Amino acid sequence: MSKYTVKYDAGEIQDNLDGVIDKPALTLSNTSTNSKGEVTTSSVQFTFSEPTVDGESATLIKNNLKLANLNRGAIVLDQDTTESSIDIEDELESSTNYQATLTQYADEQIEAYSEVKFKTAQDAPFDISTDTITLRQGDSTEISFTNDGCSLSVNSEYSLVNITQNTNSIGLTAVTNDMGSDHLTITATKDGFFTKTFSITVIVPDVTIECSPLAISIDGDVDEYKDVVVTTNGDSISYSINNDNCSVELLSTSQDGLTKTYRVYGESDGGSVITFNALVDGNVVETCTCGVTLSNMFTPQIAFTASKNGTNINFFSNSNGFNTSDYDVYINRNKTSQAFNSLTFNANDKIQIKANKEVTYFPYLYADPLEWNETLKRWIPTLDYIQSIDYAFPLMSMDNSTEVTDFNGCFEECSSLTSIPQDLFKYNPNVTGFRSCFSGCTSLTSIPQDLFKYNTKVIFFEYCFSGCSNVTSAVPELWITYPNSMHCTGCFSGCINASNYADIPSEWPSEWK
Repeated sequence: MSKYTVKYDAGEIQDNLDGVIDKPALTLSNTSTNSKGEVTTSSVQFTFSEPTVDGESATLIKNNLKLANLNRGAIVLDQDTTESSIDIEDELESSTNYQATLTQYADEQIEAYSEVKFKTAQDAPFDISTDTITLRQGDSTEISFTNDGCSLSVNSEYSLVNITQNTNSIGLTAVTNDMGSDHLTITATKDGFFTKTFSITVIVPDVTIECSPLAISIDGDVDEYKDVVVTTNGDSISYSINNDNCSVELLSTSQDGLTKTYRVYGESDGGSVITFNALVDGNVVETCTCGVTLSNMFTPQIAFTASKNGTNINFFSNSNGFNTSDYDVYINRNKTSQAFNSLTFNANDKIQIKANKEVTYFPYLYADPLEWNETLKRWIPTLDYIQSIDYAFPLMSMDNSTEVTDFNGCFEECSSLTSIPQDLFKYNPNVTGFRSCFSGCTSLTSIPQDLFKYNTKVIFFEYCFSGCSNVTSAVPELWITYPNSMHCTGCFSGCINASNYADIPSEWPSEWK
């Protein structure tokens, strides 16, 4: 249907009722805009004169003219009336934009008449209260509306949103990985004639994430940590670190969850890159990175993560001659008043024991039997409370006077131990024995290749990793590093899932498995 502008002069129509109206009483003009932006106008004119037979023309006799306001604002010009006139100015003043249809009739009673129906563009019983929506990538929303039996047509100009039509709402979902402004045109039609059109702008902003600062330096002699603030307009934030040189702890979160402050701790010298991710519906949409430079990181300490809750646990039962006041205990990086030989903690707590003065030695850990496990039919060692060793051991002593020379049986039967650092024994270079050191550590899945790199004086490796059946990595090639070792029996016995298990020598004098 065309859209028209109705031009009329109600006074002129009324003044000419006693005579034939020679000039147009109604002019219907159609205005359109082409692709070049040029506006063109065409018009149709109605005059009032003697009708012809069989309704071949749309003319009316002046003294039979009737103007009436009928259903939904329709105005009918009909010759079947005794009324002489009606002022149509009040009927049409609300708008100058109308739609029109022209119908010609002829029958036995009425030789000919013309019916012209006009309606404003706002006449369809349909309404939407919003004209702009902001929708993040991947998010969804619904536009609710009032609808009295209208059929709808919804079009997206740039396809930045997927559209779902319902009876009293329209569902919109912003396409992931696309952004900008989309324009929706919603047209409601009633009875195939009355229409109403709405335009809605949908803004799909770019998902961003920013961290400040973009780079940090942590000097162990001066700094314990540095903080990084991360902000996004996505759903949430996650992060990853490319190595173990630093660790990250969430410090605080804003109320909307889109700004987080992270605390970065240095663990070892070198560099790290922290990648922060903006998530939408669980998917990474955008990232930013923070570079970390670390120096002077080594602080002598015994650091590990607990595997389960413990109360008054002593990991140092053989450590005579040590003054507990010389060492501080930190739980989850918070200093406590606990003594190092009577620790209480929860599962997954990070425990650090640091000297508060200049010391030569740290007490020596040893897996003394703690309690009998009836289910396992064996004694559970103290060190089974350790899930992972998080830092290289400092120089250790059993009596605070001479350095330790072996770690025989240190973690034997510690089935909760899942990981160990590759430089674990770096600062105990004079050790000569690792008999059964990790025997029965069934939760270990990998053994660092350079675990014994700094321990060139080792003689005893018997049963060092025996029974570590879940190790799937390649085991250290000790038979190459220590080719003349005569004390290697069963070092890797039971490590049947190690990727290089077939390469391990098994015949005397190199019975490594």
